[in-house]
Amino acid sequence: FDIQIEAEDNLKTVGDLVAYVEEQTK
Repeated sequence: FDIQIEAEDNLKTVGDLVAYVEEQTK
């Protein structure tokens, strides 16, 4: 379960990064 939570946190971080990049490249 701990590993799953860490994986979900990593995906959230990647998603935030992608959203940030998309905002910068509009």
